[in-house]
Amino acid sequence: MTRIEKMTGSKLQDMIVEAAHPLGYKAAHFRGGLRKDGSYRTPVQYDAKGFPDLILVKGTLGIAFECKAEDEKVSAAQDEWIRWWREVGFIAYVVRPSDWDEIVKILMGKRE
Repeated sequence: MTRIEKMTGSKLQDMIVEAAHPLGYKAAHFRGGLRKDGSYRTPVQYDAKGFPDLILVKGTLGIAFECKAEDEKVSAAQDEWIRWWREVGFIAYVVRPSDWDEIVKILMGKRE
């Protein structure tokens, strides 16, 4: 297994923020808390199920990323949030470690 194939969505998220901050982006992620049963739960209310992992903003540019490992599936709720973010004018994608070159292009404002 290659390094990219082993990378978690969380590690990808960290790499994106490390690349985004020097470019002037502000970043937000809402971390889930570990529960007694070993599962994680993010303390949010209302319609937040599936909310993207990472929101980046720079000036009038907004980016929403759902960060996944190479073999990780996207839930219907996550897919729906990505669609909603696009509808309001954000750049919004589900990204994986193998998308790194495209992620950098997006951050640099050079996407096609």
